[in-house]
Amino acid sequence: MKKIAFLAPSEEKLNRIKALLQEYSDEILFETGSLADGVAKAKVLIKQGIEIVIARGETAYNIRDTYPEIAVVDVPISGFDLALALEKARAYGDKIAVVSFASMIRQVECLESALGVQIKKYYLRSRDEVDAVIEQAVREGANVIMGGYSTCKAVAQKAIPAVEIYTGDQAYVETFYSARSLLKTIEFERRK
Repeated sequence: MKKIAFLAPSEEKLNRIKALLQEYSDEILFETGSLADGVAKAKVLIKQGIEIVIARGETAYNIRDTYPEIAVVDVPISGFDLALALEKARAYGDKIAVVSFASMIRQVECLESALGVQIKKYYLRSRDEVDAVIEQAVREGANVIMGGYSTCKAVAQKAIPAVEIYTGDQAYVETFYSARSLLKTIEFERRK
């Protein structure tokens, strides 16, 4: 029985992760789920016997807060991934706004000070406010929006460029290895 589940925010990302980790597919249950959907999916996965959920950003935090009895491994965004996104954003202008949840914005702030650039930050508390926050950023002069999957999906319907902060392939592989190692530790402790 599979004990590790990988939650991705979209089918496209899920297919990418499946391809990266296909040699371990007998160990991983792959599912889509983001934010509130991810929390609901985690509840079902826990009932199915999943012991570790791998998710990204705010989805991981929400699952961890809602189900403290399960191990949650967060897929990190590397500084390199952030730098690539920032370079793409700079091509659209110097009034860059990031619209995201606190977890991603904290990482952007580290990059901002290291590179000496100014990025206007707009914090999300729920997926429901994405459109309103994007509108606010545009009103306040942003000429490009950076963010995660949900933000960029919402920006695609507007007349402003968006740059998604992607998680690099290596981060997914390393996160799986961490989850696998954690599972071995959990099983060892259980046997003791």
